[in-house]
Amino acid sequence: MNESEQQVAVVTGATGGIGRWIALGLARAGHHVVMIARDPARGNAAAAWIGLRVPSSSIEVQLADLRSMAATQRAGQEIAARHPRVALLVTMRVCSPRVGRSRPKATSVCWQ
Repeated sequence: MNESEQQVAVVTGATGGIGRWIALGLARAGHHVVMIARDPARGNAAAAWIGLRVPSSSIEVQLADLRSMAATQRAGQEIAARHPRVALLVTMRVCSPRVGRSRPKATSVCWQ
């Protein structure tokens, strides 16, 4: 399957934990996976980790700090410019504030 035929999946929180496993599963299922990461080293390490397990995977890392509304909107615009049709959006962290921490500035509404 060439890249233009692959469904695009965008995954936040994909540099670790369950988000990384979800990104791996989507890569195994043949999706082109856009991993959103705050830290370039962690994003590239997670992409490499998936690449070792799924050598035929199609992965890109989008740098963005989703705690910032401006950064969230910019990331969404950049992804939309490269991928006009996104089949799946998996939000792992941005919409779920942790107990004892202030609520993030960005929410899933940014992705409409």
